[in-house]
Amino acid sequence: MKSILLKTIVIGVTLSAPLARASLDLGPTPGSSIEFTGSSKTFTITANSTPSSAYYGDQWEITSGGPASGLLGWFNGGPWSYGPITVSGNHQSANVTTPAGSFVINDGSGFLAIGTVNWVQVITDAYAGGVNAGPRSTSPG
Repeated sequence: MKSILLKTIVIGVTLSAPLARASLDLGPTPGSSIEFTGSSKTFTITANSTPSSAYYGDQWEITSGGPASGLLGWFNGGPWSYGPITVSGNHQSANVTTPAGSFVINDGSGFLAIGTVNWVQVITDAYAGGVNAGPRSTSPG
């Protein structure tokens, strides 16, 4: 996998609290990217680095609609490692081997929601790429 600047990304993130769950779709902010480093088999998510930008320091925006739509945020952790790459035509995918990280949602009023993200798989397809987050299955016993 190679360094890639994403124009489109949708990330499914699940928030967990004792009695609440939410599923959010995230899209990139202008100037953010996911960078895959093939030689070290890692990826990082970079934020907008233009100080005058309304998106400065943010990596993504919630795009799934509802009351959280339009809120901005970022991921902490990384670089994240991935395993062997499977190639099928222009499609490449790999399971994430160091999945844990955290994410922050900024409500724009000075309050932050912080949660855990569990990366499952990274993908590229022609000139686009993305990461999937979700529960990791475990075998009983």
